[in-house]
Amino acid sequence: MRGLLIDIQLLMAVAFSLLMSWTTPPEALTRGLESLLAPLKLVRVPVREVTALLLLVLHFIPLIKGVVAEEKVALNGTSMKGLSALRLWALRLEPILIRLFDRADQLALDIASGRQQVDSADETVLKKWALML
Repeated sequence: MRGLLIDIQLLMAVAFSLLMSWTTPPEALTRGLESLLAPLKLVRVPVREVTALLLLVLHFIPLIKGVVAEEKVALNGTSMKGLSALRLWALRLEPILIRLFDRADQLALDIASGRQQVDSADETVLKKWALML
């Protein structure tokens, strides 16, 4: 019975986190996390930089989904199953990663140049991170 209760709690936590991530912009999520982590500034944890990095990751997730969707469409004509399909994906992994790195660089440059919309409070930190890339 206790295991079932823990499973239900875990399922509810995942469901509410998905709902929150679907309905809340990434900038608001990072601002909320930054305010929750604010006490760590007392022990000199760079909370602003950590949350800015999280914001970069949140902006990068749609890029990953797009590249994987493109690969699925490109490989849709193949009728491979099981291990052969896994080998095919392994062969395609390098070009996928190269495209993701190129798109990540472009995202960082867009943020640094102001073409990518971000909250003004995070803009200076993101520009610093983008210049380090």
